[in-house]
This record gives sequence, C-alpha cells and structure tokens, in this order.
Amino acid sequence: MDKQLLVFLISSVFFFVEPICAQRADSLRVYKKPVVQPLDTVNPGVYPPSWWTGMEYDTVELMFHAKKIKTSNLIVEPEGLQILSDDTTENANYRFIRCHIPADFSSRVYHFTFENGNGTSVTLDFEVLGPKKHRPRSIDGGDVMYLIMPDRFANGNPKNDIVAGMKEVTIDRSDVFKRHGGDLSGLISRMDYLQDLGVSAIWLNPVLENDQFLTSYHGYAITDHYKIDPRFGSNKDYLKWTNECRSRGIKVVKDMILNHCGSEHFLIRDLPSKEWVHAFDEYTKCNFRTPVLMDPYAAKTDIDRFQRGWFDVHMPDLNQQHPRVSTFLIQHALWWIEHAGIDAYRVDTYPYPYLDFTNSWNEAILRDYPSFSIFGETWVNAPAIQAYFSEKNHSFPAGSNAPALTDFQTHFALLSALTEPPTWTSGVSQLYLTLAQDFIYNAPEKHVVFLDNHDKNRIWSTLEQDMDRWKMGMTLLMTIRGIPCIYYGSEILLEGVGGMYGEQGRVSFPGGWPSDSRSAFQPDERTHLEQEAFTFLQYLINLRRNYPALSHGKLTQFIPQEGLYVYGRTGENQQFIILVNTSDRPKRIDPDQYQEVWDTPSPAFDHISKSRVDRGVYFLDPGSTQLLQIEKASSAG
Repeated sequence: MDKQLLVFLISSVFFFVEPICAQRADSLRVYKKPVVQPLDTVNPGVYPPSWWTGMEYDTVELMFHAKKIKTSNLIVEPEGLQILSDDTTENANYRFIRCHIPADFSSRVYHFTFENGNGTSVTLDFEVLGPKKHRPRSIDGGDVMYLIMPDRFANGNPKNDIVAGMKEVTIDRSDVFKRHGGDLSGLISRMDYLQDLGVSAIWLNPVLENDQFLTSYHGYAITDHYKIDPRFGSNKDYLKWTNECRSRGIKVVKDMILNHCGSEHFLIRDLPSKEWVHAFDEYTKCNFRTPVLMDPYAAKTDIDRFQRGWFDVHMPDLNQQHPRVSTFLIQHALWWIEHAGIDAYRVDTYPYPYLDFTNSWNEAILRDYPSFSIFGETWVNAPAIQAYFSEKNHSFPAGSNAPALTDFQTHFALLSALTEPPTWTSGVSQLYLTLAQDFIYNAPEKHVVFLDNHDKNRIWSTLEQDMDRWKMGMTLLMTIRGIPCIYYGSEILLEGVGGMYGEQGRVSFPGGWPSDSRSAFQPDERTHLEQEAFTFLQYLINLRRNYPALSHGKLTQFIPQEGLYVYGRTGENQQFIILVNTSDRPKRIDPDQYQEVWDTPSPAFDHISKSRVDRGVYFLDPGSTQLLQIEKASSAG
C-alpha cells in the first residue's frame, strides 16, 4: 500500500475515534434516547440576558437555568414587566417565562428571584434596553469578504491561551488539530493589514464558547450561545472588534450554527426536555446525503437519518421542530445582531435543519433587520440541489427563502477550470456551464464565491505553486458574478493539503505570534513571491471596488474554445473583457468575435500586464490571463 495513503487512513481513523474516547462518560447518555437527569451542579443563568424596546420581535421567552427552580416561588422586581406565561419541563432546573416588551417600555434591570421553601433563593437579572439602534450594512457584489480562523490568525494576548477550568488545555502550533492561541486581541492588532489589503467585510469562524475536550479551536461545537470563548477573549473584546470594523467601514459577518451544538453544552449535559435533541436507540451519524430532501424516490429511513442523525459524535443534532429550541435559536440570532452590530450571518450546514425552521429563522431576522445579509452554506454536488435552498425559486415546491448561498457549484467549477484539461464538460467548460445555469436562482449575484476556505485545500497548494494559474484564479474570482471571499493567508500563498475537512490548510499566519521568526504582515518580511501575490490581489480588490462594472455590471460569457474562456463585464461608461487561456497552446484572439463586449475601435488596457492592447488580431500565450479595460476618453488605464 502507498505510504501516504496508509498515513491518511490511519489519521482519518484517529480523527474520528479520538473524540469518542475522550468524551466524558456521563455525556454518553445522550447518544441513546435522551433521559432527563437534572445535574446537581448548575451555573445559574438567563437566556437571553437582555432585550431591546422597539423590536418587531417583542415577545421574548426567557430560559432560566438554576438548581431546582421548577417549583420555586417567583418574585419579579420592580413591577411592570408583562409576563405572559411561566412554564416548566420535566427537568427541575429550568423555567421558561414569556414576556412582552412594548416599544414604549422603560429601560431597566428586572430581578427574577426564585425562592425555595427551605429559605434558599437565586436571583437572575434580565435587562430591558432600548430602543434598538443597529442598522446592518448589506453585503453585495461590491464587497470583498475575508475569512479568518481566529485561532490561526494572530495571538495578541498569550495570557488567555490556556484558561483554567476549560477542558482542552493544550497549545501546540505544530498540530493542526490543537489550539494555536490566536484571539480577538490579535485580530484587532492586525486591522491595518486587512484594511490595506482592501477587504470590506470580515467573516470569522465561530468565536462562541467551545468547551470541548478536543478540536475546540474551530468553534463549531458551541457550549454557550451567549458567551465568547475566553481563549479568544470576552464579550467586551468582541464588541471592541466589531466597533473597530465599523469605524473602518468594514462589515461584520458572524458564523451561525443552527443544526447542532457541542456535546458539553449545558443544554445537552442538563437537557431541558428529552425532545431538545434528536437521538436514535444507538449513536447514529448523519448520512450527509442532502439529495434525499428533494429525491422523489428517497427512502424515508434515509431522510430520517439525514435530518435526525448527528453531525459527529461530539455534535448532537438539535430538534428545531421543538418550539422552545426554535425560539432559543431565533432569539440568540437576533440578540447578537443588536448586541454586537452584526451585518451578516454565514449559516453553517444550511440544508441540515428543517426547512420550515430556517424559513422562520430568516423571516424573524429580516422582519427586524431588512438590510441584514444571510448566506447559507450549501456544500452539495449539483446546481439543482444547491438551488433547492435558494430564495423564492419557482422550480421547487419547498419554497426556501434563503437570501443567498455559499456557492460551492461555482467553487467546483473554478477548480475544474484551473486544474483540469479542457473538454466539453470539464475545465473552463464546467465554469461556463455552471454560470449558464444561473437561471435556477432568484439572485445569483448575491452568492458568495471562493477558491478555498477552512474546509478545503488551500488554493496555492491545489495549483501546485503555479503563480500564473494562481493569478488566473484570483482574476476569475474578482471578476465573475457574486461576492468574492478570500481565505486568510491566500494573499501570501499559505499552503496546506489534506484532512477530512481541509484541516492541513488551517495553518498559523506567519507573524501572528511574538515568537515567529518573521512577519508576513510586514511587506519587508515577505518573500518575493508572497509580496508579488499580495500586491497582485490588493490591486484586483481595489480595481473591483473602484469599478462597479466588475462587481455589478452585466456578465456576458462566450462558449469556451479549446481551453480559451472569454467573458465581459459592462456597466455605465465601463467595459471590461476577461480572457483566460487554460490550454497549453497560444490562442488567436480576434476582437471582432467579441463585439458584444468590445464594440468600439478603442484599444484596451490590460490590468494584468499593465500594457496597452490594440484592437486587432493577436495571440494569447498558454496559461495566461488578460483583464482588459476598454479605454475611454476619461478612463485610460
């Protein structure tokens, strides 16, 4: 057996077995049909901790969690808060109290005291704030998004690398499955770098508490929906970062997980009710087969396993059809928007929760924040399956209302264009065919397009360190329809291939740690290739942001010819033509064939070579790219 294959197989088994072995034995009880066994030790809390006046969502269900409060006498001080209901479940540690908060209500703190007959009591505070003030800034094609894995970007506060009492206490930057120590303080310290690059929106992988035993760095196994993980910082640190973004005109994208949470979440360790999570008689993993939702021939058992199976052994599947679970997730999303000034949510594993729930979740958000942006992650394998989740698509009866998606179909097509030999259906033809199917979407220009991300191999490695191909890919990314997203470090050619979810690409940014031998944040410490890549991408970003035709203009594509792909972006007084030759032979370019996008005798300026191109027949070298701007009297290159 090939040695590399053997190592991969062994590491894959280890990746899935290690979390199972490491979980606390008493959390294994939720793998079977849940049984509510209230914990004796509970950290008291109220969720959400506050709300605002002036919200369309003006009736809030407060979840109180404290030891044995089910039969406690409730006293609310001061008076005046309108309580609509006070409910309990089979778990004695919970109370669910619904309150109405009208627009004209006064801001104040309400003390909820739960008194037991033995003279003990616990008081939990809920604050009414107001009125709501946040006005999200919509994210559209004019933006360039930058995806950051916070644990791997920059460590600004080494003191919070290891936090006493948390379950994972290892820092090891040589291991992609261990924490590296990046945090919000480090991110804040590098905002000048990001602004200099030119990005206008930043998407962070989740930063909420992930108090799991292993692989807690990635953030997708939440253990507290209202608390920033202390190894990243505090809620105040997060507000400091979002305020810093706002002051620089940079929009904030928060990663949202609706399908599952961490097995060490207090809601799992101390289940409010057995219906809170899905569970089979034995631990059952999701089959990850999204097509069962629209397959007219799908077996009910396959649908059931897709919708109710767990994402992983340490990620229980939440039951969004339970009204309290649904309410909890909706309120949590609204709270963070107003509390931190969020502009957009990227929704993880969008197809996995029930569609009627995600529709309700979207509606609740857009009712209060009409300009808010939502991108659903749809990692599926066909355009029609992806479009099933697209907003108001008339082709499907399901009626999904997702405003936008993370466009994996265009991602796959871009990789095919850059790495596969051109045929009728592969190479640049796959990109052409994928974009030709945009009719199945209501608004394809809202989709997020990307070359790599935290779940995929890094593009520089995928392209085998070929700078011409890398420049071709970045040119395509910055000039096709949609909202381009850059994975942190792609601008300096970070490498990484391998892992079940691209883990080998989740490397530390050089210079983000005081002990690093050099800092790629600084131009004079980058290698020649790193600086060439940074300067090239920085130029493309600014070009896209300064010329609306490249971000919002009409897209006209021509049928690829043996590896040559040509398309135009045209807007008011702006005309661009993009030519990519993915073949290994020179290609004859006759502008008369592209009169729809080069309709004047004017020459063009090539933003790649920084040279003038006369309107006449010429040859385009193999593996080369041109980004031509038709010269007007007022816009010479």
